[in-house]
Amino acid sequence: MNQDNSKPKKIYAKTLTTFYDKKEDRLRLVFNYEDYNQRVDLMMTRKYTISFLSNLDSFLVKNYQTNDNSQVDIAPKQPINQGKTKPTDIATVQLTHKPKAYLLDRVDGGFHQTNKTTTLYFKAEDLTVVIGGDLTSIQYILKSIENAIPKIEWGISKLI
Repeated sequence: MNQDNSKPKKIYAKTLTTFYDKKEDRLRLVFNYEDYNQRVDLMMTRKYTISFLSNLDSFLVKNYQTNDNSQVDIAPKQPINQGKTKPTDIATVQLTHKPKAYLLDRVDGGFHQTNKTTTLYFKAEDLTVVIGGDLTSIQYILKSIENAIPKIEWGISKLI
């Protein structure tokens, strides 16, 4: 009997592309789409997406406070894509998808007080995708996911 005793796979995300998969009625989070060997496609259900965005928003407000304990405005001060991102051809991402898209089980996170950064762990089956950064990077992740939501189809006027 041949059993696979391999450790869970961990991928470090360099890029994130998000879009709505109409056929699945889910958001697709594509990590490292330009590197096929490191590419991971995760599917996020409607219910989980809404919960995740609300929880991430609360997490950011709680952890990114100023020295006088006033809360920091977590909304980006400038357009999110300025200098950090490049446009992605969603048609190319869809055509070159991996045969397996994992259903996201959960997202764990940690805040690093010393350097004011956050690490998120997207978990599905035996796979963990690690992505992190400073407040601006996490804002990008939040906005990227939020912007991919089909608000009319999902009956959403405002998320958070």
